[in-house]
Amino acid sequence: MQALRKNLTTGEVSQLLGVTVNCVKKWIYKGKLRAFRTPGGHFRITEEEFDRLAHETGLRQDEVIDTRDSKDRLLTTGDVARCTGVSTTTVKKWARSGKLRAIHLLGGHRRIALSALREFLAGRGTVLDESSFSK
Repeated sequence: MQALRKNLTTGEVSQLLGVTVNCVKKWIYKGKLRAFRTPGGHFRITEEEFDRLAHETGLRQDEVIDTRDSKDRLLTTGDVARCTGVSTTTVKKWARSGKLRAIHLLGGHRRIALSALREFLAGRGTVLDESSFSK
């Protein structure tokens, strides 16, 4: 017997992909992401649909960072650049080369998990300055 799969809220999808809830809703309205409405009028996305979206966009399963049950934060390349003292171009080069693990969003933007940044910097013997993150 197959285990029941959960339907995701727009908030959960936004956290998994590192985008805003409004962005997820725009994808739904434009037909990029299929969803259904609950009796209360809220959108729900099946896990199968989320998997389809991840596959279509080239998002590998190991790049999906589940922040629903963790304190792991997704950072922009600008956030990473500010706290490391390098340019966003350098951050993007690190991500492209695989030195810094990043996820790619539908719009082509990158997000870096705080845990991935800490791991990357620990390997370089550098301490993370979290005071420069945008709020």
